[in-house]
Amino acid sequence: MTSKQIRKRFLRDDAGNIAISSAVSLVFVIGAMALGVDYGAITLQNRELQAMVDTAAIQSAGQIDDAVAALQHYQQLNGTNYAIATSDGYVMPDGAPIAPADAAEIGTILTIEEGRYRADERLAIGDRFTPDSDTPDAVRITARQDADLYFGRMFMQPFAFEVSGTAAASKEASYWIGSRLASLNGGVLNAVLSGLLGTEVSLSLADYEALIDTDIDLLSFSRLMASDIGLTAATFDDLLASDVTLPQLLSAMRQTRGVPIRTANALYVLETALGDLDTEICLGDLLNLEAIGSQDIDTEQSLAIYADAMRLISAAAALSGGARQVELTLPTTLPGLAEVDVSLAIGEPANNSPVVAAGSAPVRTSQLRLLIEARTSGVLSVLGTSLHVPIYVEAAQAKAQLAAIRCAGVGDNAHVDLSVTPGLAEIAIGSIDRSKLDDFTAPLVVSKAEIVTTPVARINAIADVEIANTHSTKVSFSPADIRDRRIKTVSTSTIASSLTGSLLSSLDLEADVLGISVMTPQALLALVGGKLDSAAAPLDVVLYNTLLTLGVRVGAADVSVTGVHCGAPTLVQ
Repeated sequence: MTSKQIRKRFLRDDAGNIAISSAVSLVFVIGAMALGVDYGAITLQNRELQAMVDTAAIQSAGQIDDAVAALQHYQQLNGTNYAIATSDGYVMPDGAPIAPADAAEIGTILTIEEGRYRADERLAIGDRFTPDSDTPDAVRITARQDADLYFGRMFMQPFAFEVSGTAAASKEASYWIGSRLASLNGGVLNAVLSGLLGTEVSLSLADYEALIDTDIDLLSFSRLMASDIGLTAATFDDLLASDVTLPQLLSAMRQTRGVPIRTANALYVLETALGDLDTEICLGDLLNLEAIGSQDIDTEQSLAIYADAMRLISAAAALSGGARQVELTLPTTLPGLAEVDVSLAIGEPANNSPVVAAGSAPVRTSQLRLLIEARTSGVLSVLGTSLHVPIYVEAAQAKAQLAAIRCAGVGDNAHVDLSVTPGLAEIAIGSIDRSKLDDFTAPLVVSKAEIVTTPVARINAIADVEIANTHSTKVSFSPADIRDRRIKTVSTSTIASSLTGSLLSSLDLEADVLGISVMTPQALLALVGGKLDSAAAPLDVVLYNTLLTLGVRVGAADVSVTGVHCGAPTLVQ
C-alpha cells in the first residue's frame, strides 16, 4: 500500500473522533476552570480588602486630628503590615519610614486623604469628597493591591486593583442671621412694629430689651405649636408645612420652656394687641429645620436650636404684611426733630430663605427700601428757616450659609464655619421717586433735594454712598462661642459709628440765593451747619431702630451658631 493510499484511508477513518475532540476541548475546559478559580480568588480578595478599607476609614474618621496614627493603630490590631502613603512619604504601621520601591514590593499600599465631605445629592458621588488638610471632616482611604493569580499567570501579566472607602461623621448645626446691635428707642420700635402688624403696639423699652435678650428654644416651641394647631404624631416637616396666625405664634413662644416672666408678659401684650387677627404665615418661611425635618416632633434631639424672640417677631411681622409698603409717622419725642415720616418697602422673600436654620440651608435678612424724611425744630424754624433731611436706604439681603463643621469626637465639641455675605447697600441723602419705592425690579435714582429753605435762599444737597461686598467671609465659631451663643459681625467695610453724620459731612451743597444759583456762601453754611450736626444723633436713632425691627444692619450682618452635634463616623458615598 502506497503512502498516498494510507493517507486517504486515514482521512476516511472516523474511529476515535470523540477521544480526539475531548482531548482538544479539555485544554479549554481546564483553562476556563483555572480562570474561574482565579476570578473567584480575586473577587474574594477584593471583598476582603474593601471591608478592611471601609472599617479603617471609619476608625480614622473618628480620630480626624491624627488620622494616619489611627490607621496605623488599626493595622496593628488586625495584624496587617501594609505601607501607608501620606503627603510626607511612605510609613509602616509601626511608624518606620519606607522607600517607595520597598513599599511597592509589599504588594499593598494604603493611601489616606483627609478632606471635606458634602452630602449633596446634586453632586456626583466622586465630587462629594474634596481633599482639604486644613479643615477636614472626612477621611478617604484607597488601597492598591496586587491581584493573586494562580493559573492566570500563564495567560496574562500580573495586575493590581484598587478599592476605596470614605467615612465622615454625621454632623448638624443651627444658626441665624440678623441684627441685635443698636441703641434702643421704644417709641420708634413701637411705631415701626405697629405699622408692620397693622395694629397699635405699646411696649416699653424694658420689654424690647427682654425680647432681644431672650433666646427661644425652638424644639420646645415646635412641640407647643404642634399641639396648639392640632397636629398629632407629626414630624418637623409636617409642622413647617403648616400655616399659623401671629397670635398662635406668639402664644406658643410665650409658653415655651425657659422664657422669663418679663418676656412672657411682653409676648402676651403683643398677642392681646393682635386680637383675632387671622393673617397666616407658613412656618417654613420663618424656620428651616432640614437637619431634623423627618423626625417626630416628640423625639429627643441632640441638636440645640435657638433664636431670640425679637428676631422671630420681626421676621413673622415682615412675612405677614399683605402690602409690602408701610407708611409711618414716628413720635416727635426725639430731641431736635419736629416731624419724622417713614416709608418702608419690603421685598418679596426668597424661596427657602428663613432667618433661622438647622442643617445647611442659607439664612437671609429682608430686602428693603427705606425713606426717612425728618424736619427739625428749634430756633431756625422760628426764624422762618426749614431744615428737611431725606435719608434713603436700600439694603439687599444679607446671607449666611453653613460652610463646615469640624468635629472633635462625638458630641458638641466642634468648630463651625459660616460663609457670610452682608450684601449690597446704598445710603443717601437726596430725593427719590416715592411712587416706585416698592418696585424692586427697577433701580431708584437719587437726585438733589432741597434740604434748607429760608426767606431769601434755598440749599439743595445730595450725598450718596454705596456699600458693596460681593465676596463671602468665613466666620468661625469655637465650641465656647457656640455654648455661649456668641454673636459675630461681618462688615462690608469700616462702618462709621454715625451713618447720618458721615453722610451730612460729605454733602454736596448748592445754594440758590434770590433766584441766582451760586456756590453756598460760608455764612449760610455756618447758619445751618450746627443744626445738621445736632440732627445726626437723633436721625441715627430712627435709622438704626427702624432697621433693627427688621433684623437688618447697613453694610453689616450679625450671625450666631446656637447648636452643633457630631455623631459617630459612618461610611458615605
